Amino acid sequence: MIKLVCIDMDGTLLDDNFSIPQENIEVLRRAVDEGIEIALVSGRPFNIARYFADLIHPKVRAIGTNGTYFRYNEIIYKKHLNREQIERIYEVAAKHDLVLHLKGHNKVISNTPIEEDHVYKKTNVVLKDEDRIQFVEGASRERALDAEKGDIYKALVFRMDKKLKENLLQAKHELKQNEDLEVVSSHPCNFEVMTAGTSKAEAIRELSSYLGIMRNEVMCIGDNENDISMIQYGALGVAMGNGTEEIKAAAAYITDTNVNAGVAKAILKFVLEKNMEEDR
Repeated sequence: MIKLVCIDMDGTLLDDNFSIPQENIEVLRRAVDEGIEIALVSGRPFNIARYFADLIHPKVRAIGTNGTYFRYNEIIYKKHLNREQIERIYEVAAKHDLVLHLKGHNKVISNTPIEEDHVYKKTNVVLKDEDRIQFVEGASRERALDAEKGDIYKALVFRMDKKLKENLLQAKHELKQNEDLEVVSSHPCNFEVMTAGTSKAEAIRELSSYLGIMRNEVMCIGDNENDISMIQYGALGVAMGNGTEEIKAAAAYITDTNVNAGVAKAILKFVLEKNMEEDR
């Protein structure tokens, strides 16, 4: 019986308008009411993931920045990048003319200005003052290091300009040569860098331990490369219909797309309906 469902956000729980489809909300609330643990496991900063978790139910848990930060009661789990790693990542991004966002649980340090309609700035409007994302924009390497206080858990490197796709691939390849870094992509136009040994799967392992839930009681749902570790960790790994071919190949089941509430459909099929069968 599944006791914990772990769900990626972008391209999975959220539709293409950065919103949660109502069907997902209703099914997830029903799951919580039936005693199922739900965790949002996102590449987004913890405070953003926590905001969406609260939209569903206060009992929904949140894991941010690709499994590098979460809170469990009074316990804080965090795996940060050190200053030397940050400097190395900054230099590679600058060398290839790429945008760099260094992310903490409530902080984004960028080497370029961040547009006013960025989703984090839009979300800040509805967050409590103490939960709002802090921005350091147009930061030089020195300013980025000055703003870092041991609280950067992930680096996002990207470029939407297709002409620079080769730059992105080269930079990703260079950083992958560093044994102390974990490098994965969550979109064809980006890659994400964490300290080695961190992943969504490792964070779920830690959360499961706190909750007293076994690995064979975990279901994970995702759509991209950075979700593969967690769908391979769970007893049941589900890929979204809009997911990459790589994650579909790794999954045990492929559900509907993010715009068609694929998360709700998977939970109904494998958790709620299964539980009803067990009760009969």
